[in-house]
Amino acid sequence: MGDYVYLWLAAAFGAVWGVYFFLRRDLRRKLVFSSAASFFLGFTEPIFIPAYWIPQFKAIPLGKELFLESLLFCGVLGGFCACSYQVAAGKGLFPLRRIHPALTLAAPAVFLLVYLPGGTEVPVNIAYFSGGAMALGTGTLIGALGREAARPILLTGLAATLIYGAIYSVFWAAFPSLRASYQFVNFSGLAIAAIPVEEFVWIAAFAIYWAPLYEIWRGRFPRL
Repeated sequence: MGDYVYLWLAAAFGAVWGVYFFLRRDLRRKLVFSSAASFFLGFTEPIFIPAYWIPQFKAIPLGKELFLESLLFCGVLGGFCACSYQVAAGKGLFPLRRIHPALTLAAPAVFLLVYLPGGTEVPVNIAYFSGGAMALGTGTLIGALGREAARPILLTGLAATLIYGAIYSVFWAAFPSLRASYQFVNFSGLAIAAIPVEEFVWIAAFAIYWAPLYEIWRGRFPRL
């Protein structure tokens, strides 16, 4: 089990998720909703190979270039990112203006419109497509929610990125196979603690996009 770094990463963030769930009863539905939504992003793992990385560690395969760890990691990441600021700052659910939940589909729509014409042959890191789509999607949501929504959303991105970076840096240092998996030729060359800056930018984009999703959907469907 020593080189199953992806599984250990999922377990580490799952443990943080569990702490959040235990400490914050008022955020439990948001944690579950956010993780249920992000779980399906695990099925996109194949499009990150080989431009983003070629895993050099052991993993539990579910199909060609798809791993069980992909689903577990993406699943816990949604709840972790969406609630990190609220847990760290002792905040409750965001009091957001009611908007139509369909606007939360802006990011996947942008991603598909930009990515699909090039298919899997686009000669750039897929993280730029997905991260950019989520950033644009967040801009759309803030535009609809109003400027007052910007602060909690951006602080969520900051909190999640800082906690994520602290945990990820431990695994980066401890597992050479994780470092060897990255396709550095497709990255900018900028790094924080030797970790490509794209890793931090992507998680920040993910967090700010995921931050208000539960509150938006709950505004339309109060039973969530």
